[in-house]
Amino acid sequence: MRGQGRFVGTPKTAEVIHKSGDWFLSVTYNVPFSSIARVPGEKAMAYDWGIDKLLVVATSDGQVIEIENPRWLKKNLEKLKLLQRKISDEERVAKVQAGLDPSKPLEKGQKLPETPMLKKLRAELRKLHTKVASQRKDFYHKLSTQLVSEYGQIGTEHLTVKNMVKAPKAKENPDSPGEFLPNGAAAKAGLNRSILDGAPSMLLGMIRTKAGEAGSWLSVADPRQLKPTQRCHRCGDIVKKSLSERRHICQCDGLFANELECDRDENAAKTMLRWMLEGEFWLKTVKMAGDPPETPCLTA
Repeated sequence: MRGQGRFVGTPKTAEVIHKSGDWFLSVTYNVPFSSIARVPGEKAMAYDWGIDKLLVVATSDGQVIEIENPRWLKKNLEKLKLLQRKISDEERVAKVQAGLDPSKPLEKGQKLPETPMLKKLRAELRKLHTKVASQRKDFYHKLSTQLVSEYGQIGTEHLTVKNMVKAPKAKENPDSPGEFLPNGAAAKAGLNRSILDGAPSMLLGMIRTKAGEAGSWLSVADPRQLKPTQRCHRCGDIVKKSLSERRHICQCDGLFANELECDRDENAAKTMLRWMLEGEFWLKTVKMAGDPPETPCLTA
């Protein structure tokens, strides 16, 4: 077995798995909770997940930390496209050898004979996808471990990825029935690919598990209620902005001498931090700058 576990326990079950040409042994252990317990951090933070910056973190001591997006899939996209093209070419060759029309798709239930070259190319494609998935998983395991070890209170928002990656609806041309207008499907497809590559639910799941092992506090906001992207972190007012607007600007109803301007993601992270530390009453209450939170942070 490669690697070393964090705990000692009694093995209960073992499952042999064949995946992408490799063999794995998954062993389940019966262990006491004390053996997997983590040491919790002492600070508080909230993070906003994104595409340009993977995470923008606002901490209870006033820091704003940006974590770059590794873009695992994008770095390997050209290799994937090249392999896909080679597979398509080889599938056409296999159709000709089988006496099929290469320009027509296979009928339901019909299987294409797999040539040695086609088998090899598909194995290479599976291996590359496995590599990307492993890089993502390894990065998130290390990142979630670091966050839980540094912060005892963590706040974020619940992202419904299924809704985020919905394809845009077709736009029919009212002047010409049967014809459709451009609906930005190509651009949305690229955005959807980046969202799925970032896998925000995977990161949140790892943080949730490790925060539980550390006995840390994890708060997940409902974005429909909190509206962290639109809500000003200083005064609590809603400042509507489109997805293309990357700056948050608020006059704060004249309560302050100067207007507030900051990065959109920074504002979202700070809004979630205040919600976590001060409670939901803040959503409808104007808070003056410098007011102490009702729930003190762990370092106070």
